Amino acid sequence: MALLNEAELSRRTDEEAARPAWMSGVVGGLAGGVVMGLMATMMMPAVMTEYIPGLLALDGLLAGWIVHLGVAATFGVGYAALATETGFVDRSPSVGWDVGLGLAYGALLWLVSMSIVMPLWLGAIGAADPPPFPWFDPATLLAHLAYGLVVGVVFPLVEFE
Repeated sequence: MALLNEAELSRRTDEEAARPAWMSGVVGGLAGGVVMGLMATMMMPAVMTEYIPGLLALDGLLAGWIVHLGVAATFGVGYAALATETGFVDRSPSVGWDVGLGLAYGALLWLVSMSIVMPLWLGAIGAADPPPFPWFDPATLLAHLAYGLVVGVVFPLVEFE
């Protein structure tokens, strides 16, 4: 049995510590989801108690948080796929670059999921008081930008393969 030299041991430790990119996306997505959820709970409680849980025919703050964090983790995986498959993370020259990517992703999510999909979905399932279509609410934009910022910063900090 051969002994491992220091370089091999170091590499093996690094490989064992690394997570697949999607797991880093989940961590970043959950971190961003907590920040965004706190903002939404304080600034626009109906989003967390009616609109988000209403997507799955639920209601209440606890249901809102559970659904919200599930969606946040899923969107974090989406960020991981986008960032790694395009090579944006590999070319990241600075934290400013990561922040910019995260903000752009947050804005994209706001435009598609919050402004278009959510009002259409809630209207289609017959929610009592769905938001207007399209729903270009500045507070929801701010919350999505905060989500994207946190995902953009946290994702590259969590090691991935």
